[in-house]
Amino acid sequence: MSTQKIKSCSIVALILCAMAGCQKQVPGSSGAPQAVNPAEPSKAAPAKPLEPAKTTHSGPFGLAGGMSVEEIEKLGFKTSDSSPGIFTGTPPKPLEGFKDYFVVALPNVGLCRIRTTHDIDIVNGTGDQLRKKADRLAETMAIKYGKHTKKFDYSSKDVYKKNPEYWMVGLKEESVVYGYDWSEGKTEQPLPEDLDNIEINTHASTTMSGFISINYTYKNFKECATALKKQQANSL
Repeated sequence: MSTQKIKSCSIVALILCAMAGCQKQVPGSSGAPQAVNPAEPSKAAPAKPLEPAKTTHSGPFGLAGGMSVEEIEKLGFKTSDSSPGIFTGTPPKPLEGFKDYFVVALPNVGLCRIRTTHDIDIVNGTGDQLRKKADRLAETMAIKYGKHTKKFDYSSKDVYKKNPEYWMVGLKEESVVYGYDWSEGKTEQPLPEDLDNIEINTHASTTMSGFISINYTYKNFKECATALKKQQANSL
């Protein structure tokens, strides 16, 4: 399974448990400028109306909980028949190094979760590169949201505790967990009132590569989950 599919599927699993352009060329003239007959109507093309500016919110990546599906689509996010309610695209304020953005949103509920990922192509057996990146992200996140509620760093099997060189193997089979969590009502400073949870997690694509994910879950997420289950039930 490709890394892209792993990232997208992980969202489903969580739910269910400057303008570019060319300059217009103007024909040159080898002599003096030609006189213009004022009696002739102007042939200049009418000015193209300016497109309305895209709305940028104060939330993560310029997005906000409860944003309508229509507003999300105006930002260029797209969904597919195979993953209704899950949109992919680039937000107004992307985070450097993070290229994949997933948004969960449904009609009558709006945006309820944001997920973004950062690939790390070379990782040693002990997962140092993944863990260090997660640690740096947690430090940066704390500047805005305060210290994390919990740090997760454990192995469910003794083999990975006794043999840390196989840490990535354990992460790949989900016997190893490493990440950070900010939970509403349990942080040093209150989360924005529409946010319920923030997570930073580590993932293994292979035993030698992986990615970091950041998840923002809003308080309307349960409504999204219920609506998605109903959509699936209607297909049965």
